Amino acid sequence: MDFRSLYRLNLQIINAGGKIKYLLRLPLLSKTKELLKKNEEIIANRKHDTIYICGLGPSLADVDLDGLIDKDADTLVVNHFFKMAEKTKLRPTYYMMADAGFMKPKHIEAFKKAVEMYKKDTIFIWNTSFLNVNPDLINLDCKKTFLAMYNGFYIGPKKFELTKVMPAFGNVVCVAIAFAIGAGYKKIILLGCDFNSFAFPHEIHCYDGGKENKSARRISLDFELFCYCFDASVHVRLAEYARTLGVEIINSTRGSLIDAYPMNVNESLYRY
Repeated sequence: MDFRSLYRLNLQIINAGGKIKYLLRLPLLSKTKELLKKNEEIIANRKHDTIYICGLGPSLADVDLDGLIDKDADTLVVNHFFKMAEKTKLRPTYYMMADAGFMKPKHIEAFKKAVEMYKKDTIFIWNTSFLNVNPDLINLDCKKTFLAMYNGFYIGPKKFELTKVMPAFGNVVCVAIAFAIGAGYKKIILLGCDFNSFAFPHEIHCYDGGKENKSARRISLDFELFCYCFDASVHVRLAEYARTLGVEIINSTRGSLIDAYPMNVNESLYRY
């Protein structure tokens, strides 16, 4: 067996694990579907056909985020974007936090800060698994919706819907793209999706110093590269699926290593 065959086998095993998880959660499926039904409002009330997805790669520090405010487009930010609040007046359309780790004691304060800063203007997108830890989130005073992502792994350009249990998609940018496709956006523009944190010996984001930050990396290089290979595969499959729907995905991230989508850096989006 060569490495490529072994990699494909890994994908099939991960996918099978997700299918088992789906079967184990069947008793709760009706409740989950009722929760996901709210995503019909997201699709019906979408104001624009274009959306900017902002990852947290170091290049986002050079983007004129205030310039996105008057664009005829929606915006989606992720994870620790609240740390950029002092640098922009942008009030994103959506704020996605899909990692169940945000419910752990180590990260719960970050979750709370994000909600407090953006609860007036923004729709939060959370993983349904958050409710397993804190069922009271459903009553939190903010606009919110949920995604359920445990029906296998996204190993092919198969159909998915926001109102149903979807497969897992990899990192948060993959989830954001899947959400944008499912919500009906026709043009998706990626910013801050550098996909290169493995190339640095320290933490690297658009906040906390970016490329100059010297904090030690939290994830070992071998494990990060292992995860990146699966994320890269998901990007390729999402690109294939988007093409079948006539959805245009453009990577406008300076220096991005994601090669699944056409690269077209719009320099007018950057401050320098």
